[in-house]
Amino acid sequence: MAVRDGVDVGEGVLVGVAVAADVRVAEGIDVAVGEEPGVKLADGVGVKGIGFQFHFFSPEALKGLANPGYAPKTMLDAYDSFAAFNLPLFVTEITIPTPAKNGQTEQAELVGNFYRLWFSAPRMAGITWWNLGDRTAVQGENKALGGLIDEKFDPKESYRTLDRLINQEWKTRLSAKTDSQGRFRFRGFFGKYSVKVTTGGKTQEFPIELARDGQRTHQFTLKQ
Repeated sequence: MAVRDGVDVGEGVLVGVAVAADVRVAEGIDVAVGEEPGVKLADGVGVKGIGFQFHFFSPEALKGLANPGYAPKTMLDAYDSFAAFNLPLFVTEITIPTPAKNGQTEQAELVGNFYRLWFSAPRMAGITWWNLGDRTAVQGENKALGGLIDEKFDPKESYRTLDRLINQEWKTRLSAKTDSQGRFRFRGFFGKYSVKVTTGGKTQEFPIELARDGQRTHQFTLKQ
């Protein structure tokens, strides 16, 4: 599960919804709509987050992606509408199949595009893939070949795509010199950092954390 640093959902109810907005899907695709979180909140239930499922249980179901409801702006608008509840959002289950033609390449492209979209949603706090390996799902879902590794447990292109995004593109690594006042500014992803300060031939390391509502200025006192 990819969970953004600094997000604490605590104890409570995670409300699940299968459709995030007025999204039309292709004929023949089953859609289940969960109870709206507003109902739970109005009843005083301790709702700690809102979860969305995202499944295509067969390669044929991918034809539904041609529907305008899956346009990036439409999906982001849907997540923004739920952000009004001021709760963390989670994509709790994901199945993206491997088509017979251009299979791994097409799956990897879809995986990369959807993860970028989810990661860009401001209130998105976590993304969870459903079945890690091909043919390890329940019987009705195995035909999708919706794993990130194949039947021999070898990484597929989609696995390498997520590895590149999570462990390279979405990591902040840099080095620079402070200005005349000993300050350095940078723009980076939210999360936990290890800052190494080198002066006079000595290096000291300091942990910091950047959070959406957290401290933005950090001061380090160097030991002599």
